[in-house]
Amino acid sequence: MRTAAVVAAAAALLVVLLVSLLAFKREEPSQSRREAEVQQPRDRVKRVRSFAVYYGMIGSREEEVLKMFDMVIIQDYAVRGKGVLSRLGTTLKIGYLNLAKYAGRSYGGCRLSDWRDIAIEYDPNWKLYTMDTRSGKWRDFILCAADYLFKMGFDGVMFDDVDIAGVHPELKDSMAELIAEVRRRYPEKVLGLNRGFALLDKVRDYIDFVLIEDLGTMYDFSINDYRKLTPGELDWLLRQVDRVKQLGIPTLSLAYSREPCDELDLYARKLAAELGLPVYTGDWLLHELRAPYECREG
Repeated sequence: MRTAAVVAAAAALLVVLLVSLLAFKREEPSQSRREAEVQQPRDRVKRVRSFAVYYGMIGSREEEVLKMFDMVIIQDYAVRGKGVLSRLGTTLKIGYLNLAKYAGRSYGGCRLSDWRDIAIEYDPNWKLYTMDTRSGKWRDFILCAADYLFKMGFDGVMFDDVDIAGVHPELKDSMAELIAEVRRRYPEKVLGLNRGFALLDKVRDYIDFVLIEDLGTMYDFSINDYRKLTPGELDWLLRQVDRVKQLGIPTLSLAYSREPCDELDLYARKLAAELGLPVYTGDWLLHELRAPYECREG
């Protein structure tokens, strides 16, 4: 009788253990999700295969689309106070920050007063002013904006209009110093450049990715329409892509088209595939969020 009781108790214990194990497996997150939770954002950028660049507002529909990507580059005003960043889960969230141009906007409590005395020139296409990045006022504004974005919960920032360093070489050092200072303050955060080829040698040790805008296609303000790059333009850009790759910096690409999967879209996707680059195609304002498309000719 004692033996039978022992066997019964052992069997009952085994059942409890099996039930617990099954429950644990049901609750255990997927392998990819576990890896995303463990890896640091800077490590995860190296494994990005899909991404979006979207500067429009974000509602429930946009949230569902953004979750499909490994990484998204979005605006702070689209997510402020809405809990969007937390609902996007393990998708890398990168905030937009213009390093050299200004349109009069603020980031939270970060405001730039009397900014016209540090404006260098006006860009009529984008209605932005190029700023003297050597100014202490501009430095304080950019560092305050970066602090604000990271406090919001962004995993990183992408600096836009870094190509100004090529147009105004006198601003190179100050722009590089701003990027270096953000890196010193936030060693764990993702920092990326939109192009910025003239700055690469100065900031290569501080950045985690370069976005190659206008990969094969662009929006041309002189004709108010989309077009392919000319052979000369494309040759120059491909040499910049090779340079970024040789530096070992993760590289993404952005192209523009009228519609998803139209001729320009397919051309850019083919070019990106040949170069081994993840690509996102959008409208020129990046206000139309496009889901990942599998485009096939014919």
